[in-house]
Amino acid sequence: MGFSLDSISKNPIAKIALGAATKALDTMGGALVGGQLVKAVLRPFSHDGQEVNRPPLKAISLMFNPAKLKITQTVTWNKGEDSSADSAAKTFGGSTGRKLTLSQVIFDTFETRENVREKYIDSIEALAQRDHKGDHAPPYVKFDWGQFGAKADPYNALPMFVVTQLDVEYTMFLNDGTPVRATVTLTLDEATPPWEQQSMRPNESPDHAKLVTLRRGDTLQSVAFAEYDDPAEWRRIADANSIDDPLDVAPGTKLLVPPILK
Repeated sequence: MGFSLDSISKNPIAKIALGAATKALDTMGGALVGGQLVKAVLRPFSHDGQEVNRPPLKAISLMFNPAKLKITQTVTWNKGEDSSADSAAKTFGGSTGRKLTLSQVIFDTFETRENVREKYIDSIEALAQRDHKGDHAPPYVKFDWGQFGAKADPYNALPMFVVTQLDVEYTMFLNDGTPVRATVTLTLDEATPPWEQQSMRPNESPDHAKLVTLRRGDTLQSVAFAEYDDPAEWRRIADANSIDDPLDVAPGTKLLVPPILK
């Protein structure tokens, strides 16, 4: 025998049972550290390294922690060019950054009757959309969850990411169409933010032109920050390369970075 949403809302016993189930799910969805429930948090960062808090772009504490996390990394091995060599001979061709997938994360506002899209999903979608008030590009994202990824070795600790795919499925609605439950799957790709790129690259004078190759996660703003120490100088690079849309520049593109003449 099934229950409709309307019948549950009118049945106090069913409502109590649903509330208890929701609280139980909340407990199972967390990580107990020292007896205290630790929630996973997605934190957006601007391209100058500042954590962003201007709704809907803000830190998002997950209502239920992920039941499963998947980390993917691809390693490339190239065949040897010498035809006389062993066919199994390989040379290392590099590796990609880590890909983190948060699967089937549940957001539920049935008890409070709030719009789950407005309360949670708008902020998650903002992680994958252009920030019109800031960098005019999606933010960098840090995934914090207690001891997960918090290692002493910085090469193994979880880095900054960018959102590359977002799937939202709405699975429960009120009688007036208000969504009150959603399931989210989020894919994050490792990306080196501009403030770290600056420390990785040797200091070079901005009074000489040079060529740079865009890597995944790079933007004109991040290149301008790395080369000029000023992300606002991205227009100089766009003009020099006849770029009309700064968001429509593919990884692997070679860009001329013009000098700043004094």
